[in-house]
Amino acid sequence: MSAEEYKEALNFMEKGLVKGKGQIGIFWYSPMNNSLFGVYKESPYGKAINCGGGLISCSLLHKNLWKKEFNKQKFSGKNGPFIGDYKDKPRGRVFFNPANNKFIVCVGSWISEHPDAVDIIVDEYGLENEDYEFTVQEH
Repeated sequence: MSAEEYKEALNFMEKGLVKGKGQIGIFWYSPMNNSLFGVYKESPYGKAINCGGGLISCSLLHKNLWKKEFNKQKFSGKNGPFIGDYKDKPRGRVFFNPANNKFIVCVGSWISEHPDAVDIIVDEYGLENEDYEFTVQEH
């Protein structure tokens, strides 16, 4: 690592410590309970990966977390939200753009039917004092 790369890395990490408490990750939304489940979140300055286009997010995929939780639920004998295919439930991902210190919450068109979910997601990922936007994307 060059001295320039090292300095850039330190500046990037410092921004995260100073900026706020916003987090990146994945989630599902339960319209029946008006709540999130299968929430995974982490600091954008932690284990985050470069997703291209200047965005970073967690490396965990919805399908991988779903499979793990589905199997835990199945073998525990308890009923829970991990039923069927992971694509059958409303879901989303929170990205971070370090170039402009902005969080991008990508959700499906389901968000228009459940506007209360916006505040729940903002609260869960600590975005209250952050610059963020919601965008509808096909998952």
